[in-house]
Amino acid sequence: MSMSLRHWFDYLVVLFICGLNHSWVACQESSDTSSLAFAESVADAKLIAIGKVPGTLRDLSGLNQQRSDGAAVDQFGGFSGIEWAGGNRYLVVPDRGFDIESDSYWCRFHEIDIDIDFANGTAEIVLHQSVLLTDERGNRYPGEGKWLSPSKNRAHRLDPEGIRLDVDGNIIICDEYGPYLLKFNRQGKLLTTLPVPANFEIQTPHAKGSQEDEENKQGRRSNRGLEGVAITPSGKFLVGLMQSPLIQDSGRDENGKFHGRNVRLLKLDLQTGQQQQFVYELEDDSHKLQELLAINENEFLVAEQDGDGGLKTKFKKLIRIDLSQATPLPEGTLLPPVGLPNAVIAVEKSVYLDLLSDEFGLANETMPDKIEGLSWGPWLDDNRRVLVVASDNDFSLENPTYLFLFSVSAAKVTTD
Repeated sequence: MSMSLRHWFDYLVVLFICGLNHSWVACQESSDTSSLAFAESVADAKLIAIGKVPGTLRDLSGLNQQRSDGAAVDQFGGFSGIEWAGGNRYLVVPDRGFDIESDSYWCRFHEIDIDIDFANGTAEIVLHQSVLLTDERGNRYPGEGKWLSPSKNRAHRLDPEGIRLDVDGNIIICDEYGPYLLKFNRQGKLLTTLPVPANFEIQTPHAKGSQEDEENKQGRRSNRGLEGVAITPSGKFLVGLMQSPLIQDSGRDENGKFHGRNVRLLKLDLQTGQQQQFVYELEDDSHKLQELLAINENEFLVAEQDGDGGLKTKFKKLIRIDLSQATPLPEGTLLPPVGLPNAVIAVEKSVYLDLLSDEFGLANETMPDKIEGLSWGPWLDDNRRVLVVASDNDFSLENPTYLFLFSVSAAKVTTD
C-alpha cells in the first residue's frame, strides 16, 4: 500500500461500496490510542476519499420483516455515530430508525471495515456484523417514541446518537430520548447507566415531541438531547454534547418556537462521578450540534451545521473547542437565549475544518443534510491520521450515506 500523499490527491476521489454479499475483508493496521496535538493550520486537512453507501443495502440483524412502505426492516443506514476500533474496523450506530410510527425498529450497532486504496483514492466498505442492543434482562430497545417505559417484552425507547469505546473496550452510547448515557458490552448487552444531570431531563415524556415541548419547563427539547459523546485519551473523562439549548435556556417566539444559542456540554469524571457543565455558543439560532470527538483532555472537535443539504447548505463546519479556560457552571445556573452572565466564560472556539471549503469540492448538490459522525482512524506513515466524517441518510432508500475521509496533520504526545 503506497503512502505517498502527493500521489493520492492526483485522482478524482470516489469510494465504491462493496460487501453486498457481506464477505469478510481484513486489512489490519497498527492501533495507537495516545493523545494528540494537532497542527494549528486547518488547511493541512486533505480529503483522501469519499464513501457512498447505498440506501438499499441490508444489514446483518436477521430481521427480515417489511416496513409498512414495503422497505426492509433490516435496512442499513441512518448513521448517527462512528467510532474507530483499531486497524480498519469501525463501529457505527444508527438512530431510532425509520420515521414511520407503525413500524417497530429495534436499536442496534454495526461493525464495518473501511479499506482505503490510497493509490487510487477508492476503498471498500464491508459490513461484518449487526448487533441488537438489549437491556440487562435481554429485552430489545425500540426506536418508536411511544414506548416510554420498559416492559417484560421490551426495554424503554432509545434514540442512539453517539458511540464511543471506553478504556475497557465497552461501548458508550448517548441517547436523545432520556437523555441517557448507556454502557454496553461488545455483544450489545447493557452493563450500566451513567449519570446525567437532572436539569437535562424532562419531567413529562410524551410520544409526540410537540407535546413534550409544550408540557415541560426544563430539560432537553424534544429530539434535541445528547447528540454526541467523547472519551478523553486518558479514559478518565466522558464529555457529552447536547444538540440545542435546554428548554430553560431558550426563548420562545409568538408561535412557541424555541430560539437560543447557548448549548451545554457535560463533563463526567468516570472515576469519581463528578459532573461539570460548560457552554458552547452557536453561530446562529438555527444551527444544531451533531457530534463530539476528543483531541486531548481539554480539546474536542464539534460538528456544527445548518439543517440544509445540497446547494442550499451554508454552514457545515468542524469546530475545535477548548474547555481549559471555560467556566464550569454553578449548580442552578440559568442561561439567557443569547449572551452570557458576566461570570461565565464559554468554551473557546476556532474553525478546524469547513466542509464547504472550495479545496474539498464538497459544496455541491450531493452534500448531505446531516453530518452526524466523527471518528479518528489509523495513523499513516508520515505522522498524519485519518479523520472520518459520516452523514445520516435518515434511512432513505433513495439517498446514500456518505463517508468523507480526510488525513490531518498530527503529532503523538504523552498523556500525563
